[in-house]
Amino acid sequence: MSTVDGARRLEVTPVARGADVALAPGAVRYRALDADLDWIVRYRPAEADPAAPQCYREVFACLPLEGGRERLERDTLSPHLLAVELTVPREPLGAEWNEWYHAVHMPSVVDQMPGAEVSRRFAPLGEDRGRPYVVLYEFASREELWDWQVSSAVATRRDEYVARWGVRNVRHAFSADPR
Repeated sequence: MSTVDGARRLEVTPVARGADVALAPGAVRYRALDADLDWIVRYRPAEADPAAPQCYREVFACLPLEGGRERLERDTLSPHLLAVELTVPREPLGAEWNEWYHAVHMPSVVDQMPGAEVSRRFAPLGEDRGRPYVVLYEFASREELWDWQVSSAVATRRDEYVARWGVRNVRHAFSADPR
């Protein structure tokens, strides 16, 4: 587990499947494997514009027990991502949720995910702090990502989360579009 310095930024732009969109330098187009949706993602150091729509700062990262620290230092994301948009419970539960999510939930989920390389949690920047947090679980392969996404463990974790916090999250499996 690692609290990070917040210097890395994530910009996410949802686009319609197949839409002709020019990519900014460093951006990667990801295609959802389970929905008619694409995301254009740019992950980079702090020069990202905090006022840009859908801009986030990295607040936490977690490696599997066997993971290497060098994975956290890369300025690129894996081509295979599980993206979870988290609705954070309002105060007074917010602080309790953050502690539980960092200390219990993320480490236990990552340790159960075959092929997971690292998970990263991002908090919204800019005016709209009411947006969901984003967690990206990076996978070594598309097959390992999809096996996790359709596993019974996902349903069990989702049900536990809803029972504990009373909110349901949105999740999508993405692979980089080779176009």
